Amino acid sequence: MKQLILLVSLCLSFSLVGQNLDINPESIEVTGSIDDSRIDAKFDVFNNSAGEAPFLWTVDRADIPEEWQFTICDANLCYGPGTETCPPSEPNFIGSGESVVGFFKVTLDHKGVQGVGHINFRLYDAEDSSIEYGVLRIDYEIQGGSSISDALVDTTVSIYPNPAANYFKVTNNSDVSMMNLFDFVGKKVQTYNHKTDASYDLTSFQKGIYYLSLYDNKGQVITTKRLIKD
Repeated sequence: MKQLILLVSLCLSFSLVGQNLDINPESIEVTGSIDDSRIDAKFDVFNNSAGEAPFLWTVDRADIPEEWQFTICDANLCYGPGTETCPPSEPNFIGSGESVVGFFKVTLDHKGVQGVGHINFRLYDAEDSSIEYGVLRIDYEIQGGSSISDALVDTTVSIYPNPAANYFKVTNNSDVSMMNLFDFVGKKVQTYNHKTDASYDLTSFQKGIYYLSLYDNKGQVITTKRLIKD
């Protein structure tokens, strides 16, 4: 009897770990102005596992301005402003092979504050938060309004080559003091102290999508660029 219980427990464990949710698109880049009162980012979720996937979600604010506020809509309802974690009593359910299309929406209220940064929208198991099903990265670049000509975020900075195999450089970089490199799920993997005309090594990193945040000498984010490692 004990062996049977153990076998059932193991089967349930493997079933949960095997759950996998696909998020479409895999990442979102949002640009806007403080003239835009509310800015939406929409995405779909698909369950490609063999069983039903009850899940919760949370917003990892990463490096965005603290004044920014989000309103989240999921498959159940739209929550009030400032609710950035799905209540445990309201899990989302997706059957095997099914999808949730047109329901998930992250709405940014920037409160009139311009800035550059990203959030990670995380999906995880409703009963075991250590089991993560998927992560959506949303990058924001909110510029000054039409009446604020001297407060625009600098978008002229560029990186090359991109895609890059072994190294990259930064152009139009006179205001850049340092840079942080993040992997696809938002984990910081490298910090660079910037020097004009310098080359930055990528040989130790795996192929994939990275994000490079560039900062001025006051530690403020100038811009964030997508970098593809070949």
